[in-house]
Amino acid sequence: MFLERRQDPQLRRLAFFLLALGAGLLPLIAGAANAALALAPTDGADTLLMLVGSAMVLLMTPGLAFFYGGFTRSKNVLNGMMMSFFLIGLIGVLWVVIGYSLSFDSGFGNPFIGGLGSMFLHGVGGELGDQPLAAGFPISATSFALFQGMFAIITPALISGALVERVSFKAWFWFCLIWSLLIYAPMAKMVWGGGFIGPFGAIGAVDFAGGTVVRIASTGAVAGLVGITPAAGFL
Repeated sequence: MFLERRQDPQLRRLAFFLLALGAGLLPLIAGAANAALALAPTDGADTLLMLVGSAMVLLMTPGLAFFYGGFTRSKNVLNGMMMSFFLIGLIGVLWVVIGYSLSFDSGFGNPFIGGLGSMFLHGVGGELGDQPLAAGFPISATSFALFQGMFAIITPALISGALVERVSFKAWFWFCLIWSLLIYAPMAKMVWGGGFIGPFGAIGAVDFAGGTVVRIASTGAVAGLVGITPAAGFL
């Protein structure tokens, strides 16, 4: 209902396309992870735990939509909720196309950004998706990609709590698209992808719960603060 009232028909069509494409891609990724659970020389229990965790994180995004929607004025409830629901399609597609590659590939050979070798999840988990993530990690690479994708979706959704009722939906679309590529992907690489901040980098920080990648980078500090400036309202 919210999208039907938008004045920009091109943006409305793009939103529906991304939501449909995201909904279609999630079963494909889950199917690859399920194949990995049955065929891979990995620990099946660990992989199953990753799949359950992925489902729980994904459910947090609709939960967040209702949570933030309850804080807005009645006329903006649908707008606030759609700011979270919309990201399942937008960021889900973006993660498969290039987000995972920029976060966990090593093609560029630097500790701040990944590469382009894993675009469209190319080579992730091998031909059948049944290869482990890495030596010493008994989970499948496909289940890891799925799990990380859920965090890539919910992180910009957390920012919506600071921007709801302050920016237009069109501005929100471009903000999330650019922010995910220029901020989230490098942060994920530096902390979780063997980069500068993480345990294998210069700083050696250990982030199991996403306090650095998710909270500090989103509502916890920087993005939420920057997003409520007059510049964001101008968009």
